Amino acid sequence: MKSVVDRKPDVYTYSVLISSCAKFRRFYLIERVLADMSYLGIECNNVTYNSIIDGYGKAGKFEKMENSLTDVIDNENCQPDVFTLNSLIGSYGNGRKIDTMEKWYDEFQLLDVTPDIKTFNMMKSYGKAGMYDKIKTDGFHGEEVFRSDNVNM
Repeated sequence: MKSVVDRKPDVYTYSVLISSCAKFRRFYLIERVLADMSYLGIECNNVTYNSIIDGYGKAGKFEKMENSLTDVIDNENCQPDVFTLNSLIGSYGNGRKIDTMEKWYDEFQLLDVTPDIKTFNMMKSYGKAGMYDKIKTDGFHGEEVFRSDNVNM
């Protein structure tokens, strides 16, 4: 595609490529793609970062996931959003890292990221970890969470 004169890859093309690398766990290629983007002067956007964060998280590469989150926070043109939150919550929940999941949930509240209905799927993580008492404490009230007027969709 880069060799065709009137066709140039853009951030969306690279985001799809990065998402594919993450999906097929070809993480070593992500750094190459990011280097190529940088060389061409193409900046990452939220979709790009969220693809990276989600891929690392699903693979249990929590340190790399948090490093990528730091890149988002440090980037003046991007900020974490509800998709970023959901990726972190889901990854830590599935990894049974409940304390870390709760920590990031609280951090995102400070960043004014509003959870959506998918975010509250973290309650499944409490159940998997046998922490049923958490579902009705710490601000997570089952009867309130699942009412559609309490969650942005």
